[in-house]
Amino acid sequence: MRPHATPIPAIRATDGQPPDQTRRHAAVAAFPQPADPVRIAQAELPRTATSKVQRQALADRLRRQPAAPQNAQQA
Repeated sequence: MRPHATPIPAIRATDGQPPDQTRRHAAVAAFPQPADPVRIAQAELPRTATSKVQRQALADRLRRQPAAPQNAQQA
């Protein structure tokens, strides 16, 4: 990660439901605050030939993605 870049959490939910924002905010309250999570379908995660997530490709994709309004839910 680049110095002074805002962390963007990426959450993969197994049940397809959005994460519980109250629990998420309580869990990260003591840490520097990242951007709101971006939901990505498992099939859309960039993978290597051995099925590992390509973290750099995922980070590049998230940086290119336009910022959504604070109260908008991302798919």
